[in-house]
Amino acid sequence: MNRNFLRRILPGGQFSEAEGDLDFTSLLAVINILAAAATAALWLARGPNDYVNLYTLLLTAAFAAQNHFLLLAGKKNGNPFLTLLVFCSIFFYEIRVATLLALPWSAVLPRNPFPADNLSEALLFVIAANFFIFLGVTLAGAVRSKGPARAEPRAEPRAPDLTAAACIFFLALLANWGCGYAGRLQGYLVLFFNLDILLLLTLVYLLPGFAAGKPRVKFALIAMLLAFLALRTILGSRSALLTVLFSVICALLSSRGRILIPRRLLLPVLLAGPLSLLLFMVGSNFRGLSAVI
Repeated sequence: MNRNFLRRILPGGQFSEAEGDLDFTSLLAVINILAAAATAALWLARGPNDYVNLYTLLLTAAFAAQNHFLLLAGKKNGNPFLTLLVFCSIFFYEIRVATLLALPWSAVLPRNPFPADNLSEALLFVIAANFFIFLGVTLAGAVRSKGPARAEPRAEPRAPDLTAAACIFFLALLANWGCGYAGRLQGYLVLFFNLDILLLLTLVYLLPGFAAGKPRVKFALIAMLLAFLALRTILGSRSALLTVLFSVICALLSSRGRILIPRRLLLPVLLAGPLSLLLFMVGSNFRGLSAVI
């Protein structure tokens, strides 16, 4: 694909001329466009159903336009929070409309009445919420820019210590799945050792020095992520892969402020989208099975 064309339609620097790296913001912009196009194509092919009507389709198009605007704004003011906001908006809301058009079923939906108007109202709420979040971030940035600018040099990442990270994550697993005998105490253990939060903190600690780490550290981190992904999916989670990706993105943005995807990793990153949809369906089947049992 022509790089000059991508530079015109996508936010930010897109490619590093030296290495051919792709900016993560640009990748999100492409996914956003493809998600909106897929929703429109599924609507034309299948038509409305119990969960999606024409009003929902129009709101999805407006939502996609807002996401693209937020990516442009985030790239302009250098705020990684807007990138995280758009990531959640695309994968947890926008793509969900397409999946409901493709497969209008879920074990959760029959529990409570959920007509298409409810989905439209939810999209309208998210659009409004994202606007006010953007407004707050913009105003906060304007106030902060009036203060004295301080350039703080970043410390060089050190090779991470696997022992500390492994102990903390083991405590999280124990608190979430190994303390059933603790009764009411388990609720407090899960509160202080929340698995999602500790996964994020572990990645924030390990990822900056990942390249300088020993092979056993790299192997342990990858094994930990795969184990988390498998256990969450088996337990009926339909967004296990998205949770892992979101945590990785947060960790990288916290240490680098910007994510550049090397050309050699572009294909695996692109495959994460279809894989997340596959795990979504697998998780739905496990959730449906648990509901029957």
